[in-house]
Amino acid sequence: FIISGLYVLNYAANVLRIRWMNQLGQHVIYDLRQHLFTHVQRLSHRFFDQRSAGSILVRIMNDINSLQELFTSGVINL
Repeated sequence: FIISGLYVLNYAANVLRIRWMNQLGQHVIYDLRQHLFTHVQRLSHRFFDQRSAGSILVRIMNDINSLQELFTSGVINL
């Protein structure tokens, strides 16, 4: 009986840990997106003249998506 109780307790703790890590990861990604958006808005026109808007957008989206995958899936598996 004690072993099954410990198993249930361990399961509940893991569920809470996964939920907490997902929420933390989502908050970090949200803050990062806000910071990047503000940063991109402050860049000079010359910066955008030298690079295409599509390449900037693709780079930002890919980097953020990679970090989101790390925070929501990678950290949980540690």
